[in-house]
Amino acid sequence: MRYKGKLTTWKDDQGFGFATTHETSERVFVHIKNFSYKTRRPVDGDELIYNVVQGTKKNLQATNIQFLHDYERQRLRDQRHQQQEGGKSLLSKIAAYPFILTLLVLFLTGQISVWVLVYYAVINLITFFAYWQDKQSAQNNKRRTPEQTLHNLSLFGGWIGALVAQLSLRHKSQKQEFRKKFWLTTVIHIIFFGIYLIMK
Repeated sequence: MRYKGKLTTWKDDQGFGFATTHETSERVFVHIKNFSYKTRRPVDGDELIYNVVQGTKKNLQATNIQFLHDYERQRLRDQRHQQQEGGKSLLSKIAAYPFILTLLVLFLTGQISVWVLVYYAVINLITFFAYWQDKQSAQNNKRRTPEQTLHNLSLFGGWIGALVAQLSLRHKSQKQEFRKKFWLTTVIHIIFFGIYLIMK
């Protein structure tokens, strides 16, 4: 459980002090080494948030300490990020589900062959693997997959695999310029698929 408290005594030259927990009014020991993020040095009167454990001298000790202001800002950033991810997920479902359903209907009514379904399955698996491999390369400082290659895979029908990779792997999901080009290639592919059906 996280507790909020006020730093009532701080000895900066020794790197420790005491805080009073708002919920229980208990006095807890605070040490500089137990701050999760040292954005600045603590001072008397700082509002903190922390976990409480039993110390070695049977006193209560604060761990995983954060400045309350920093904690609240991080929480707001996380909430905005979750909202953005939720919006992307909804947009992805709106785009992908109707297309998949259309493919199945076209197949069941004999308007496309099973090989079209096989093609889409293969190209999307390849695209997902390309994203996965690129993320692994990024994490290990190895040679990256060119972004144009990823866009080309989407253009040729692998955009659903790209969507799944972006959301599940959290890769290329925040880069706005990449996302714009990705959706452009997706729209172009769907248009050409529609033209193919009309001509067929």
